[in-house]
Amino acid sequence: MAGLNGNNRRRGRAGPGFTLMEVLVSLVVGTLIVGGVMGVLGASLHYRQRVLDKSADWPVLEAAAQQVLAEPEAYVGGDIPLPDLPGAPVVRAEWTRIELISGGLEQTEDLASRSLYRVDLVYRKSRLHLSLVKGADNGP
Repeated sequence: MAGLNGNNRRRGRAGPGFTLMEVLVSLVVGTLIVGGVMGVLGASLHYRQRVLDKSADWPVLEAAAQQVLAEPEAYVGGDIPLPDLPGAPVVRAEWTRIELISGGLEQTEDLASRSLYRVDLVYRKSRLHLSLVKGADNGP
């Protein structure tokens, strides 16, 4: 028995089990693994919520786009009410006239009489971009 106690003292260990350093290293490694998994789960849940929000917003934006395309002059610089949809949403329309610069092309009478507009439809956090070309006689 005296030989066993002498061996334990020479190795620096009092008995079976883990040292404090081994426990600390395993805690750090475990924390890193759990933290990584939680980060992936959080990003996945955030992405899922964004997809759900977009899927709810896009039908509203598409309905507003149909109204703008049918009657663009009725919605210039204003909001687009959609009373037929549940909750009667209102879509904000932002109109921007785009100046055409001829890049080596001859500007004909037909091109000069038309205007290009960029229309941004905004509903909650979603945006839909449209481009409209309107003539001088039927412009917005």
